[in-house]
Amino acid sequence: MAAVEQLEEPGKRIISMVIEQKGTLVSIDVMNFFQGAISLQEDGLPRTSKREEAGYHGYGLKSVRDIARKYKGDLAVHVRDGIFTAQVYLQREEI
Repeated sequence: MAAVEQLEEPGKRIISMVIEQKGTLVSIDVMNFFQGAISLQEDGLPRTSKREEAGYHGYGLKSVRDIARKYKGDLAVHVRDGIFTAQVYLQREEI
């Protein structure tokens, strides 16, 4: 939310969330525009730009990744052309 609030262009102040299920696979994609630079660490998570939060990854992306892995899934983060995307994949058990 902080990245979107800082955008100069009001039309880009958007956060998109798409949740889909195909068979036993659930995907959650969250996308938003940003300005400036985002650098990813070796673990694939973004490096925080907030000095007081060194070691934290946005809104708990490390926790999101840990939960996804618990459910046989994962988290992927992408930064391209001013768009930040976090994709979570979860594997549901057959009912």
